Amino acid sequence: MRRLGDILIDQKVLTPEQIDAAFSSKPRGVMLGDWLVKQSLISNTQLGGALAEQFGVEYVDIDFSSVNPQVARLMPEDFARARESAAIEVGDRVLTMAMVAPDDIETIAEAELMTGYQIRPVVALADDVTNLLNRVYDDRAFARQTIVDMKFAELREVGETSEEDEFAITAVGQEDAPVVKLVQAILSGAVTAGASDIHLEPYKPEMRVRYRVDGELQVAMTIPNHIEDPVISRIKVMGDMDTTENRRPQDGHLTVYENGKRVGFRVSGIPTVDGQKLVLRLLDEGGQTFDLAGIGMPPRDYDSIRGILDKPHGMFVVTGPTGSGKSTTLYAALEHLNDDDRNIVTVEDPVEYRLPGINQVQSD
Repeated sequence: MRRLGDILIDQKVLTPEQIDAAFSSKPRGVMLGDWLVKQSLISNTQLGGALAEQFGVEYVDIDFSSVNPQVARLMPEDFARARESAAIEVGDRVLTMAMVAPDDIETIAEAELMTGYQIRPVVALADDVTNLLNRVYDDRAFARQTIVDMKFAELREVGETSEEDEFAITAVGQEDAPVVKLVQAILSGAVTAGASDIHLEPYKPEMRVRYRVDGELQVAMTIPNHIEDPVISRIKVMGDMDTTENRRPQDGHLTVYENGKRVGFRVSGIPTVDGQKLVLRLLDEGGQTFDLAGIGMPPRDYDSIRGILDKPHGMFVVTGPTGSGKSTTLYAALEHLNDDDRNIVTVEDPVEYRLPGINQVQSD
């Protein structure tokens, strides 16, 4: 394989002296091409052209707006980031994959096994690949794209799609119902954002989806009203709730696995004048630990609470608004008391976290 510097010299982009000077000043671990761009000696386009000649493949200047997130998500995020590769287009059983190192045969072979497509490698700049992956794996952006795809599917059913619309629909095989992917994206987006709650609120003309992050609600997306009922029904099914009951409050519980971690959601539904409102409270069932000393109490409060808990009898009352840490405090207190010589029974509605060694009773 020809060296990048030699190609740039042959293309009369740089002189041998400029290449030598760049090598001398380049920090250890920085690629020559990246350093030349940073020093404004060449443009991204010139670097891309030289890389295309070096690897013998096409150079792609990634247009983020034209990449369907569902196509890019054909490859797992960890794999895509580790191999600096992103799926950008699919058609006729061929998947175009933008790669920083398109000569990486091992990555290409693994991608073919994972996706079932024949891989057509193209070269792209490292920053472009990273920026695309950041956009693609933002679950809120993925959810918005899913909404668009559901609208395209409706238009296709009534014969109102253009050729461009048709391509957007058929870009990925329809392995899952769109509403299933949309709900999964909403849940995953909340986990990724570090949210404590998800609020799905019926408004006209679109349902509002908000995440509570660090105690503050923020709009994540809106969902057209004609998709609202399927989304609500899907969450109710997952939460083992009655999908036919729309006039009375309901509670449920669902569990998903996100990045190998089990995450539970406590679901509460109430009827409003505009439709059903759902609130989902996130319960990190896989990674949550309850340590009284580690939940952020000031030393004076910690000593006071320990003194109360260590008494042989009495009542300990915890009050506060939503998200203030009532459940966390009580579970930490239970863990503090949880010894082999004690028999502990709780009555909970609902049981949010399961604690080994404690008899937890679900109260209806």
